[in-house]
Amino acid sequence: MQIHVGETWGKHKKTGGMAVYLVLNIDRHGLLTLQNLDNPSSIFETVAEKLETSGYFRVSETPYVNLAASKKTKHKHKTKLTRCPRTVDLFEGRADSEFPMQVQAAA
Repeated sequence: MQIHVGETWGKHKKTGGMAVYLVLNIDRHGLLTLQNLDNPSSIFETVAEKLETSGYFRVSETPYVNLAASKKTKHKHKTKLTRCPRTVDLFEGRADSEFPMQVQAAA
């Protein structure tokens, strides 16, 4: 299973809600650092195998961003990070390639 930094994962609460976690870091040994989006001071570490067996599910994948330079130059070019148009925004409820719902004015 491939997990990338910036992905959001969720877990259903017993009370009926959902807790959403952000993958902050992945070290070279495969240890994941997750942060609760509702409580930013709540950070914990786990491994990928434990993540799925504990009931967590992937909410949104990080779009592919090529961080490796294609060629070496004297000038450092800043690359603008863009989202994949098919990435579903958790809070908007739509993909980036979809237009927002039009609001009908009450007559």
